[in-house]
Amino acid sequence: MAKTAAQLAQENTALRAQLTPANKTYYESLMVYIRAQAVGKDELAVEQELLAILTDILAAQQDGRTAEAYFGKNPQETADDILAALPNKWRDLLNLVLYAGGACILLMAYPMLIDPARPLDVGAALFIAAYCLIIIVLLSRLFGQSRYGRPLSDRTANWLLLGFLLPGIFFGLLMKTAWRFYFPGVGGIILILAFLLIIGFVFWRKEKKNWKDPLIFLVPMNVIIGLIQRIPAGNQFFNHTPNGRYVILAAFGVLFIVYYILVWWFSRRHRSR
Repeated sequence: MAKTAAQLAQENTALRAQLTPANKTYYESLMVYIRAQAVGKDELAVEQELLAILTDILAAQQDGRTAEAYFGKNPQETADDILAALPNKWRDLLNLVLYAGGACILLMAYPMLIDPARPLDVGAALFIAAYCLIIIVLLSRLFGQSRYGRPLSDRTANWLLLGFLLPGIFFGLLMKTAWRFYFPGVGGIILILAFLLIIGFVFWRKEKKNWKDPLIFLVPMNVIIGLIQRIPAGNQFFNHTPNGRYVILAAFGVLFIVYYILVWWFSRRHRSR
């Protein structure tokens, strides 16, 4: 069975532990540069090439040769030649764009799922997605190029990322575009169920599932509140009775505690085995 890009990256991480400190520094600079500059390239081909380079360096290391002696003193030129030879795969970039747009729409839809009176501003969500994607790609390329110039520390790169992302996100949240939609009633119920299915599918596809993640409980809780508010009897009880909202929230509080007791019990039972 052919390995995925993620599996190759994990194998790469494990093999890098065998490198000498000097070879590790040389290879990781090359790796970061190639990954950062490989936007629009076939991700699988990128990881295959990186793993092949690592294997060659390990073989040379066993023969007593350094990575610099094997690949030369100008790794950036070597990396640029490798990037030029890698096949383009714009579908991966398109998938990234669609994923970013979909993720932002889902996040912007979250308040609307709970409260039918709030609109979903698709225009603002798409603006935030496009802005964040452009900033991440540009800063990623800058971070990659810095490996062979004035290096940026991970901390500096993270602060730069936050410094550029937060103003755009804040501006997007304040935007009011013409693409604002309300989803009361049946339309809202259908959208909520679709939202729950998408989140469930993404979680199920994860290789490592963290059952202690609060979102596992909070997302279904808010989904149920959204459904209750779109059913006439439920909306009447939730919003127009003195204690309706508190009764529902108290019930969820009890369920939250029961859920974490069950997670703790199953985790303890699993460890004892």
